Amino acid sequence: GSADHHLGGRVAGGVPIHLFAWVYRPRGVPSTQELRGMAAVLAGGSTARLSHLAAASFHGFEVIKPRPQISIGYDAARDIPGVDVFRTRRPGDVIVVNGIRVTTPARTTLDSAVLMPFDAYDLFVQNAVNGGHVRVERLLAILDRRGGKGVEGTVFLRNALAGGLVDEKIQRKLELLVARIIDGAPVPSPIRQHPLTCSDGREVVLDNAWRDRKIA
Repeated sequence: GSADHHLGGRVAGGVPIHLFAWVYRPRGVPSTQELRGMAAVLAGGSTARLSHLAAASFHGFEVIKPRPQISIGYDAARDIPGVDVFRTRRPGDVIVVNGIRVTTPARTTLDSAVLMPFDAYDLFVQNAVNGGHVRVERLLAILDRRGGKGVEGTVFLRNALAGGLVDEKIQRKLELLVARIIDGAPVPSPIRQHPLTCSDGREVVLDNAWRDRKIA
């Protein structure tokens, strides 16, 4: 129609600059990473949100700035040149920041596991937590709600949290979270910080121990 003809004339005249699909930016507006992220989400349609490493960069994680990455509903059929498009059967975990729909830091952490080997991902999670971009409690919660058999990223995130991630600060948070779970469960109260000498002579301290049941 006339609107299409008018837009075509403006594009031919070099005024708006094409970004993705039907999304353009006016000439003179800087092409920032945030603007390109917003354009990718707009091009993806109503279910789209910035995700994976693009969302990680948006949230301030320590990552090399990637090209735009979005997630859309699994039934949405859309390929966008210049944009990495991921489909998900598990929507939700979305917030709006500066007008851009983006996955939450915790969901972003889970999703990003599919894009790197475990050693790199382990460091990615550690830096995200120690940098204050995402809390361990949120990661445990996202595993409980979204993780599971067949969900990409679940195993990597579980292993990262169970491995060398826990520095002293994070360990205190985990201990507090576990203590709250135990206190709210129908189980006897444990002995906290119970010292134990192992059969090989090592001295350890158990966060929670039930001596009569030999459970820790």
